[in-house]
Amino acid sequence: MKTTERDDGDPQNLFENVKKRLCSCSPDLRITPNVEAILKMPVRELHVSLPIRMDDGSIQVFQGFRVQYNDARGPMKGGVRYHPDQTIDTIRGLASIMTWKCALHNLPLGGAKGGISITSSGRTGTRRPPMSIPMPRPWPG
Repeated sequence: MKTTERDDGDPQNLFENVKKRLCSCSPDLRITPNVEAILKMPVRELHVSLPIRMDDGSIQVFQGFRVQYNDARGPMKGGVRYHPDQTIDTIRGLASIMTWKCALHNLPLGGAKGGISITSSGRTGTRRPPMSIPMPRPWPG
């Protein structure tokens, strides 16, 4: 089973790679250490278990994540990624990249991303919408 926390310097860890890039460009962008510390971490994360009734009537529980990275420029945007090897660090990395993309294009938006660890086996096209609907329900507010 794959771990959802990988903070061991793994070159495949997207979030750690994004943070390294931020640190390497901070002096050139004149980012202070205090601002850099803020930009290295998401504002909030949500981890959920999603019980889904499959086509054969069985119930499977999938792991889901939602990362809201930064809202300094406005409301946070970002889609949901369906992938069997989803990790929280992948979602953190993608949410941070969305933050930088919105800032580079001067959009009044922050970055976010969601993810659900799921394989396509045992699902027909009718399963994807029900997977997407439960995710926002447990979100506070």
